[in-house]
Amino acid sequence: MKVSTAIGCALLSLLLSACDEGHMIYGQVQHDRLLLTATANEMIRDVAVNKGQTVQVGDVLVQLDDTMQQQRVAQATAELQQRSAALELLQHGARSEQRAAASARLDSAKARARDAKQQYQRAVRLKAQNLLAQASLDQAKAASDAAAAAVEDASQQLAELTNGNRSEQIRQAEAAVTAAQAALAQEQKRLADLTIRATRAGLVDDLPYQQGERVPLGAPVAVLQAEGTAYARLYVPSTMLSQLKLGQTIELHADQLSAPVPGTLRQIHAQPVFTPYYALNQEDRAQLMVLVEVALPAAAQQLPSGLPVQWSQP
Repeated sequence: MKVSTAIGCALLSLLLSACDEGHMIYGQVQHDRLLLTATANEMIRDVAVNKGQTVQVGDVLVQLDDTMQQQRVAQATAELQQRSAALELLQHGARSEQRAAASARLDSAKARARDAKQQYQRAVRLKAQNLLAQASLDQAKAASDAAAAAVEDASQQLAELTNGNRSEQIRQAEAAVTAAQAALAQEQKRLADLTIRATRAGLVDDLPYQQGERVPLGAPVAVLQAEGTAYARLYVPSTMLSQLKLGQTIELHADQLSAPVPGTLRQIHAQPVFTPYYALNQEDRAQLMVLVEVALPAAAQQLPSGLPVQWSQP
């Protein structure tokens, strides 16, 4: 009789325990994790922080080697200077000394042309008197024409220096300067990106690479847990969805906490997931679970990621 009573009490205790566990929703505390990736296939020159260190926005985390990028910036800077100088030359036009030299060349060409014309006229008179061969007359005519052409060329050169450059040339040079400025800005941005900085305040969660290692483009070089983003991920049986409402208060319990933490249901995922290992019991092993997220108050933001929590569903 005593044995039967003991077995009955044990069974009752197990049933009560199963009932209590069936009303318990399990989950973990999480933080938003930021993956800061390498912007180039370069070697890590310096790691400025340690795992677990608190950082603020803009703090340097990892410095990639920037030797090659510094050279690209210098090249782009020189290209911009060259384009700017060419534009200034077009805008300011020729110097007064250049215009004076062109004017002197024109005067000299006119003098030679007058002399050549006189020589040709003298040759015409001599030919009329049969005192000059036809070949000599032809040579005098050619010399006079060449001298006249030289005057026209010198006159056009002086006009070009005096009138300045065409507006189309200046606009073309301005466009070249704008393009060079954009190219320099791009290279400077790439240089700045080689210094990996914290984009949000938080905690350094992981540093996958060490100083001296070469990292591939896009590989995470630092992982941050963003400050003020603590929340709980709970796995709720799909049969309980009708009892959930966004914005409702959920009290979470943990072994390390002396008092429950009030949270706010902020998201209910649409797609169910299979029951996770830490939410299994004999009654709901085959049930599908729905992932929900519960925002935690400011007082609970220091809770570590991975802390197990549970919600006692009444």
